[in-house]
Order: sequence, then C-alpha cells, then structure tokens
Amino acid sequence: MATVTVRFFKIEKVHHSAPDLEVVLQNAHASGEKASEREKDIFGHTLRLERLTQDNTFYDGEIVRKQTGDIPPEANDVGLQRLSVSAGGGIGHCIAFRYSSALKSLAIQFDNRAVSVNRLLAYLRAFDPTYDYRAEAIVGKDAWAKYNRGLPTKLTLTIAQPQNLEAVEGNVGSVIDSTRTLSEIYDGPGLCCTKRVRDSCRESSVVAGRHEQTHTPNLQDQELAGL
Repeated sequence: MATVTVRFFKIEKVHHSAPDLEVVLQNAHASGEKASEREKDIFGHTLRLERLTQDNTFYDGEIVRKQTGDIPPEANDVGLQRLSVSAGGGIGHCIAFRYSSALKSLAIQFDNRAVSVNRLLAYLRAFDPTYDYRAEAIVGKDAWAKYNRGLPTKLTLTIAQPQNLEAVEGNVGSVIDSTRTLSEIYDGPGLCCTKRVRDSCRESSVVAGRHEQTHTPNLQDQELAGL
C-alpha cells in the first residue's frame, strides 16, 4: 500500500489586486482544450495543469511535470529496454491538490521529484504576472505541542520570503537572485538562518526552509484533506 505525504499551506496574495486563486486555477485550465496547450516552462521544467474540477468551495486538480529527457528504461524479464514515448510526449510526474476557496488553504501532495507548491505558484504566475501568491505552511497543534515539550537545540530566524525581498533590495540584486534560486532548488517557501545552540557562533548556516506534514492538521474543515 502506497503512502502519500500531504502538505498544507495558507495561500496569500502578494498584491491585493491579484484575483482569487480559484479564478486563476480556472483561467489556467481554460487556457487550452488540450493539456499540451496548457504547458509552461518553469525553471527548466515543463509543467501543465492536467485537470481541475469544482466541488462546492473546493477545487481538485492535478499538476504534472512532463519529463522529456533522460527517460529511464523499462526493467522486464529480458533486461532493460528503452521506453518509447510519442512525439511531443514524455513521462508524467503527477501531483494532486485540493484548494479551499473558503479557507484560502491548499492541500498538496508532496513529492520533490515532481512539482512543489513553489513551482505550482510559479506556473500560475507564468500566465499573468499579476497572478502572484505566497504559501505559508500550516503547522498542526500536535507539532506545536511537541515543540513546547522539548528543549531548544537550535534557533532558526526567518530572514525573508524570497517573494518579498524587493522591499530590502537596495544594491544586493545578486543576493536576491541567489536566495530565490536556493529556495527553488530546495522547494522551500522561506529562507532561514539556523544557529545550533551548542555550536560556535561561527558555525551558523543559511538554509532553505522546508515544512512537511504527514498527517491532517486541525483545520476548520477536514474536507480539505480529502484528496
């Protein structure tokens, strides 16, 4: 039996003029009758919104990364044989998600080999620069309880979200580009500076923050978890 990991995020508009996310999802899906017509190149990967259905205030969808190069072979009784794909086709790495327009929250399947929440939002932004959103990880009550019971071993300071760095840009444009790239590589919605309590003050490190949940948090509506 396969195990599916799901992450939960609160979706916020970067600019108040941006339309609601459910409208953007519908616009992206309506941009082409064929799935291939909805493809966008995002950070060197081909993504497309494969399907989208509405269930009252919930929107269930599937975002796909199409792999067209370095196709793995098929392992059968004979040995390894090359997989054949049709012209213009590729291997689809699928990620399911459910968005609640009432809660402004997104439940998305986690698989770092396919599509992260950052790449999903970047895909939507590729249709229109005003489709600009940020994702804030939702932390469950049990996670907070575990934190409150434990002893601190390190201090993590969130410097800024990569989407918000323009506010402090000044003359450090290259730093902004680098931190955005770091966040994209590690699929992290934020950038953090971590200092272990017992380490030397010279051993602090900057890492892309990642948040993972393998359970359903205490949301206002448990239907959000129904993938």
